Amino acid sequence: MEQPKNDADGVYITKEAALRLAREHDGNLARLYLYIAANGSTAGAAKELGLGVNELDNAAAKLAAMGLINSPAKLEDSALPGYSRVEMARFIEEDKSFNEVFKYAQELYGRILSEPDIGILLRIYNYLAFTPDAIMTLISHCAEQSRQKGKGLPSFRQVEREALRWERDGVTTGGRADEYLIELRKKEDEGARVLALIGLDRQPTATQRNYIESWLGSGFSADMIYAAYDITVVRTGGLKWEYMNRILENWKEKGVMTPGDIKKEEAREQKDKNRGQAPRAPQSGKDAACRYGAEEMAAVKRAREYKKR
Repeated sequence: MEQPKNDADGVYITKEAALRLAREHDGNLARLYLYIAANGSTAGAAKELGLGVNELDNAAAKLAAMGLINSPAKLEDSALPGYSRVEMARFIEEDKSFNEVFKYAQELYGRILSEPDIGILLRIYNYLAFTPDAIMTLISHCAEQSRQKGKGLPSFRQVEREALRWERDGVTTGGRADEYLIELRKKEDEGARVLALIGLDRQPTATQRNYIESWLGSGFSADMIYAAYDITVVRTGGLKWEYMNRILENWKEKGVMTPGDIKKEEAREQKDKNRGQAPRAPQSGKDAACRYGAEEMAAVKRAREYKKR
């Protein structure tokens, strides 16, 4: 183990460690190694080095695999660094940006924040490297989401979990947070439209929600999802999520993403028939669920008519 060392005069690493780091051609490894040498741990490294949680995890894991540091624990939300009362007070008094976040949160919650609450805010700011405006947008978003569910203000642990999701999606600045929320609202609106189109008058289950999010994430519009639903109902007599998913997966593989694409595919199959080529016989499973023809076009027509209502 070639763990770096430090004392009052400086930091020390071995020649072998320096050479091994140089051969890796990875700046994050060298920077993190020197940071650990100077500070004794990775606490605060994200903010200081401008690294995300995943980048920090990967660099620390690689250093450990190389035998240059002790094996780090996976940095899950429960293992994020903590701060002492003195450290929290220093940030509030000396860091104007964090002080702004602290005052905003305290005013929104209408109470004096507890030390654990302040510690969470400080982790988001100092460890996850969120900008102040991103943190305020995050807190406001979490509060709004909680209100929409008929609940009170979210706990700071809930805010922290959402912050980790944002960080993993690269959302740590105010500008990116605004874009992210616009994208999120569009997805939510489109998801609600899908539920209305397929006539689901209750909240979807977790599995059903995952299906819808996957379809929308693949680039399908609500109208195309409705077309797949209509075909599913005609062929199976009801809403079969797995069957519907096979239709959409097949469309995705073939690049059929719009009603126009379905028309093109139908025209291609008709052209093959006119040339005397026998159409492919329907098979079980995905292929059987995804033949193109009158049913598909009728489904698209019904989707368009429904849209005009």
